[in-house]
Amino acid sequence: MTHFIEAEQLKTYFSHITPISEEVWEEFASKLRVVHKTSGEIILHEGEVCNFVSFINKGLIRVYEIVEGIEVNRSFFMEGFFATEYQSFVNRCPSVEYLEVVQDAELVMIDYDHLQDMYQKHKSFERLGRLISESLYVRLRKKLERFQVKTPEERYLLMTRENPDYLDKIPHYHIASYLGIKPQSLSRIRSRLR
Repeated sequence: MTHFIEAEQLKTYFSHITPISEEVWEEFASKLRVVHKTSGEIILHEGEVCNFVSFINKGLIRVYEIVEGIEVNRSFFMEGFFATEYQSFVNRCPSVEYLEVVQDAELVMIDYDHLQDMYQKHKSFERLGRLISESLYVRLRKKLERFQVKTPEERYLLMTRENPDYLDKIPHYHIASYLGIKPQSLSRIRSRLR
């Protein structure tokens, strides 16, 4: 059982989306686990079924896939966001991605079965889950649109505006992979923009 204080950030996040009663929150929080992970730890491997959604109290998670022997970064999640392999989590299928801790992390772990149980029992919780899923979909859709129509330099500028912390917290070779370019190309873009 988690200490409620460790899940306070998650409770605040929920309250910004839709109200849930204190009784429902306490039932939900009673089965949360708080885990501490260090940089470099893999919390989900390719081929595993993702049985959790993690809310990041502290730290940074990267999501990557191995394509023809090369790690390709798909996304980064920082404090105040959820990290999961959503397709595997929802469809109960093996993950095609890895989730790795980039900076030491404190994660509030929400287990699949517990979440499904909360959805079944509480309409307010089911609504909360739907609203969070919709916001994740919109975020993914925006990313896909950007990658289809913007140049690497435009994608980099957008990333620096939306997530300026990335530049300080994520190694540049990971940022280059995320942008779909080589590290040397990122260096040239950065030089031009100085």
